[in-house]
Amino acid sequence: MSGMPIKTPKQLIAVIVAAFIVPIFIIVLLTQYVGNLASSTEGKNAYTEEAIVERIKPVGTFSTEAPPTVNVAFVEDNLEKTIQTGEQVYNARCAACHAGGLLESPKLGDKQAWASRLSQGLDKLVYSAINGKGSMAAQGGGAHNDEEIKNAVIYLSNKSGGDFN
Repeated sequence: MSGMPIKTPKQLIAVIVAAFIVPIFIIVLLTQYVGNLASSTEGKNAYTEEAIVERIKPVGTFSTEAPPTVNVAFVEDNLEKTIQTGEQVYNARCAACHAGGLLESPKLGDKQAWASRLSQGLDKLVYSAINGKGSMAAQGGGAHNDEEIKNAVIYLSNKSGGDFN
């Protein structure tokens, strides 16, 4: 114990007291410094009524009034909805993974990888595509409707050894 810097109980008590007092002293000095810095940057107008109202004003507003109504039937009558082909949907949604085999997805045209999947039938493949399976996220409910997803499954399956209409 000859190499220890604290040799007496009096020295131990002094170190413990210093360990508590020094950080408190530093914290007090820092708060004084920050307080003086803040008051000098905001100026004397920081506590005026206008400045206080500006700081505590709400970010947004809330209204309980009903929104204006839109004639949905009129809007739907004037929109032309075209169903995209399977190839278009595949290129837009499926190719990101199935073109390169990302996340162990079967590649387009890989008949061996698709054989076990194709044997399950079209309905099972479409169900898996719409609801998701394994690392493939659910494709339903997005920009493409279920019929378009089915068209993409048929396209992908037929290019990989399937024979679906």
